[in-house]
Order: sequence, then C-alpha cells, then structure tokens
Amino acid sequence: MIKLFSVKVRRRGRKRGRVGTKRECRQTTNALVTRFSFSRSTSSTASPNPENEMKQKTQEKQKADAESAASGGPKKQSPGELRLQKGKKGEERKAKRRGRERASERERKRAKKERGRISKTFPLSLPPPRPPTALPQLLLLSKTLDMSELTSIHGVRIDLSTGPDASPLNFTITVAPDEGAYRSGRFVFDVRVSATGYPHEPPKVKCATKVFHPNIDVEGNVCLNILREDWKPVLSISHVAYGLTHLFLDPNPSDPLNKEAAEMLRASPRQFEQAVAMAVSRGAQIGGRYFPPCRA
Repeated sequence: MIKLFSVKVRRRGRKRGRVGTKRECRQTTNALVTRFSFSRSTSSTASPNPENEMKQKTQEKQKADAESAASGGPKKQSPGELRLQKGKKGEERKAKRRGRERASERERKRAKKERGRISKTFPLSLPPPRPPTALPQLLLLSKTLDMSELTSIHGVRIDLSTGPDASPLNFTITVAPDEGAYRSGRFVFDVRVSATGYPHEPPKVKCATKVFHPNIDVEGNVCLNILREDWKPVLSISHVAYGLTHLFLDPNPSDPLNKEAAEMLRASPRQFEQAVAMAVSRGAQIGGRYFPPCRA
C-alpha cells in the first residue's frame, strides 16, 4: 500500500513539474496510514456487527414478552402459533357443519317416518283415473258441425244420437232427394267420428237403409271419394253431407260396390230408374235380394 502510494505521489510530483524527495514521500505515507487506521477504528465502533444486533433485538423481544406476561397483557404469537390456531378453528367449523348436517338428516328421517305412520293410520282413497277426454276434438267437431250450414242443404237433416251411450261424435245424416231416380225416398246414414283422428282421418259412414245403388252395397258400405283417398283435414261434415246427396242425384257406375246395379245403369238407364222407383215406393226384389220401401 505504501509503495503504491509513493508511486502515485511521485507521479503527481512529475505532473506538477517537481520530483519529491524520499523523505517527503515517507512522511506523506506515514500520515496517510495513520489517518486510514483511525477512520477504520471509528467506523467499526460506529457500525456494530449484524450478528450482535440480531442477538440484542432477540434479547429485547424476550424481555418485552416476559414483562407483558408478568403484567397479564396479551402475548404476541409467533407465525407458527397463528397457523396452528387457524387450523384448530377450521376443524371446529367443520365439526359444527357436520353436526348440523347430521341433525338435519335425523329430522328428515323422523318426518318421513311420521308421514308413513300417518298414511298407515289414515289411508288415502284416491279417485280412479279418468279416461282421456276428447274435448279438443269435440270442440273442433262443434265448429265443423254447424247446424245452420247443414240445415241450409236441401233435403239433408242431422240427428244427434240419444240414449245412455249418446255422444256428439256419433250422429245420423238423413238424405231425402227430390230429384232423380231416388226422389221421394229417405235414406239414413250412421256417422262415427274418431275422437283422436279427426280431422286428419275421415269419419266412418254406413248406410242404415237397404237401397239398390251402384255405390252402396247391401251391407251399407259407401263408395265416396272424400271418405277415402281424397279426404283432407280442411273438409268438414257438411262436405260429407253434400257428397251423400250427390250420390243419389248422380250415381257413378264406373266405381261400383253393387256391380249388378252398376251394370243395369250402364246397360239400361230407364230399366234402372223403374227398378229403383218400385223399390223406394213399394219395395221390390232385385237380383234375388229384397229391398224394403223407404219413402219419405
């Protein structure tokens, strides 16, 4: 350190234009060493060792804790003690929650047992289930079965069924034509409407009157296009009534159910009209079958 300093001093002297003697360099070096040692000693006394500071703080803290414990004041807890206390509180909360859940479960079981005891003591008599109602279909039929519209059809009458099994879905249509070969006759048709299929399915129509007709057989089956493949949901009972009336005004021999009547109508229309008029007015036996009178 002294040599380096001496070199520096010499360099400084050269810069100044003057070279220092050995004596001057030695004096300067001694003065600087003395000053450096003094400043080091003062700094060591001013800034103590960090380990000593930590020990001193720990002693002061222990002394303060002892004084607070002696005076009965609250003791400051360490982080480890705080974590342990927090864990104990969490366990206590969980235990309380489990206790409440067990109590509620016992209460539910008790209430269920009480309900079972009451039901055994006082059994409930439930009414029998009602059959499915056809109210929407009935309302729809009431709209399509417009009496004012049906009564406006000349020679047609609607009669609702009567008796214990009466239903608005079952009724009769009576056709009494005043023209053609079947004039002065009265022909009754039984109509049954499906409660679940109508209006997507056509009503079932059967002729209750035994009549000699190419489109009506002896069993009462009716051959009408709107009652089969030409039926549409937009059609109503009034269209069926119009179709039945048209059967007696203009029979169709090209699509027959009674082939004998269809052949007679194609071969000799006049003979067909005479046979029909006799069967309607007085009754007649045609083709080995008897057709009773059906005058209006």
